[in-house]
Amino acid sequence: MRVALTVAGGLAATVNAVRPPAALDTTTLPPALDAELVALVRAAAERPVAAGASGRPWPDEQHYQVTVEDGRETQVIAATDSSMSPQFADLLGWIEQHA
Repeated sequence: MRVALTVAGGLAATVNAVRPPAALDTTTLPPALDAELVALVRAAAERPVAAGASGRPWPDEQHYQVTVEDGRETQVIAATDSSMSPQFADLLGWIEQHA
Protein backbone atom coordinates (compact mmCIF):
# COMPACT_ATOMS: atom_id res chain seq x y z
CA MET A 1 0.00 0.00 0.00
CA ARG A 2 1.23 3.48 -0.84
CA VAL A 3 0.08 6.51 1.16
CA ALA A 4 0.72 10.13 0.19
CA LEU A 5 -0.15 13.29 2.12
CA THR A 6 -0.66 16.56 0.26
CA VAL A 7 -1.10 19.82 2.18
CA ALA A 8 -2.52 22.98 0.58
CA GLY A 9 -3.68 26.40 1.69
CA GLY A 10 -3.03 28.10 4.97
CA LEU A 11 -0.43 30.69 5.77
CA ALA A 12 2.26 28.42 4.31
CA ALA A 13 0.42 28.00 0.98
CA THR A 14 3.36 29.12 -1.13
CA VAL A 15 5.70 26.71 0.65
CA ASN A 16 3.21 23.83 0.46
CA ALA A 17 2.63 24.43 -3.27
CA VAL A 18 6.19 23.46 -4.13
CA ARG A 19 6.68 20.76 -1.49
CA PRO A 20 6.24 17.19 -2.77
CA PRO A 21 3.67 15.03 -0.98
CA ALA A 22 4.88 13.11 2.06
CA ALA A 23 4.81 9.51 0.87
CA LEU A 24 5.12 6.07 2.44
CA ASP A 25 5.18 2.59 0.95
CA THR A 26 4.16 -0.08 3.43
CA THR A 27 6.40 -2.65 1.75
CA THR A 28 9.36 -0.73 3.19
CA LEU A 29 7.98 -0.53 6.73
CA PRO A 30 8.52 -3.02 9.54
CA PRO A 31 5.41 -5.24 10.02
CA ALA A 32 4.34 -3.48 13.24
CA LEU A 33 4.41 -0.03 11.59
CA ASP A 34 2.66 -1.40 8.51
CA ALA A 35 -0.19 -2.74 10.67
CA GLU A 36 -0.39 0.53 12.58
CA LEU A 37 -0.67 2.57 9.38
CA VAL A 38 -3.32 0.25 7.93
CA ALA A 39 -5.41 0.62 11.11
CA LEU A 40 -5.05 4.42 11.09
CA VAL A 41 -6.07 4.61 7.41
CA ARG A 42 -9.17 2.49 8.06
CA ALA A 43 -10.21 4.60 11.06
CA ALA A 44 -9.69 7.89 9.19
CA ALA A 45 -11.56 6.61 6.12
CA GLU A 46 -14.55 5.73 8.28
CA ARG A 47 -14.70 9.21 9.85
CA PRO A 48 -12.48 11.82 8.15
CA VAL A 49 -14.59 14.78 9.27
CA ALA A 50 -15.43 15.53 12.90
CA ALA A 51 -19.01 15.21 14.05
CA GLY A 52 -20.63 18.63 13.96
CA ALA A 53 -18.06 20.16 11.60
CA SER A 54 -19.65 22.85 9.45
CA GLY A 55 -17.82 21.87 6.29
CA ARG A 56 -17.37 25.56 5.57
CA PRO A 57 -13.72 26.49 4.96
CA TRP A 58 -12.15 29.11 7.21
CA PRO A 59 -9.65 31.71 6.02
CA ASP A 60 -6.02 30.58 6.12
CA GLU A 61 -6.76 27.02 7.17
CA GLN A 62 -4.86 24.15 5.65
CA HIS A 63 -6.44 21.43 3.54
CA TYR A 64 -5.12 17.87 3.81
CA GLN A 65 -5.52 15.07 1.31
CA VAL A 66 -4.35 11.53 1.98
CA THR A 67 -4.23 9.34 -1.12
CA VAL A 68 -4.15 5.59 -0.48
CA GLU A 69 -3.29 3.14 -3.27
CA ASP A 70 -3.53 -0.55 -2.49
CA GLY A 71 -2.85 -2.00 -5.95
CA ARG A 72 -6.54 -2.45 -6.77
CA GLU A 73 -8.01 0.97 -6.10
CA THR A 74 -7.18 4.51 -5.04
CA GLN A 75 -8.94 6.13 -2.10
CA VAL A 76 -8.76 9.80 -1.18
CA ILE A 77 -9.41 10.94 2.39
CA ALA A 78 -9.62 14.71 2.90
CA ALA A 79 -10.19 17.20 5.69
CA THR A 80 -9.27 20.71 6.80
CA ASP A 81 -7.88 22.16 10.01
CA SER A 82 -11.38 22.97 11.23
CA SER A 83 -13.15 19.82 10.05
CA MET A 84 -10.77 16.92 10.69
CA SER A 85 -11.84 14.16 13.02
CA PRO A 86 -9.57 12.84 15.77
CA GLN A 87 -9.03 9.74 13.60
CA PHE A 88 -7.87 11.87 10.66
CA ALA A 89 -5.63 13.91 12.98
CA ASP A 90 -4.03 10.68 14.25
CA LEU A 91 -3.33 9.55 10.68
CA LEU A 92 -1.97 12.97 9.72
CA GLY A 93 0.39 13.02 12.70
CA TRP A 94 1.58 9.48 12.03
CA ILE A 95 2.37 10.23 8.39
CA GLU A 96 4.20 13.44 9.30
CA GLN A 97 6.25 11.55 11.88
CA HIS A 98 7.20 8.60 9.66
CA ALA A 99 7.47 10.03 6.13
